Amino acid sequence: MFNKVSRVALGLFVLAALTVTAGKALAASLHFVGSPKAAVVGDAVVVSGKVAGLGNGDITVTVEVEGEVTVLCVSPGGNVAPGQNKEPFTAVDSRTFVPSAKNGQFTFTIAVDVADAIAEAVAQHECANRNWTKEVDDVSFNSVTITVEQDGQTISRTLGL
Repeated sequence: MFNKVSRVALGLFVLAALTVTAGKALAASLHFVGSPKAAVVGDAVVVSGKVAGLGNGDITVTVEVEGEVTVLCVSPGGNVAPGQNKEPFTAVDSRTFVPSAKNGQFTFTIAVDVADAIAEAVAQHECANRNWTKEVDDVSFNSVTITVEQDGQTISRTLGL
């Protein structure tokens, strides 16, 4: 079967494999510190937060904003067509940061410009005919999802606005 040298070599191999696996598991345990914050500022949704349990790799933060825009269809005579005219929109921004983490923590702030997503939703809305104009009546935000990735680990948090 196994001689003494083979058993020692096998034992060292298993120990080395366990050490590498445990080292990776202990090196990073990504998590949010507190709750991230989101606020509407002009044409942007500004998201900030803090993560901890970082490893040494780059940090990618992705923010997805979902909402609805109410579009009014106005006839050439100035009459507004009745009815529900809501169009959904999604705006996404993603940034990759090189960590300059202190004590395994990193603070981020990302402003997601929602103007283009809203304009696209308005453009896709159909009015009775081409002579009618489209006007934005109201914009509402349903949710903001923040996803943080590093070294194969992913955490996510969804906030209401």
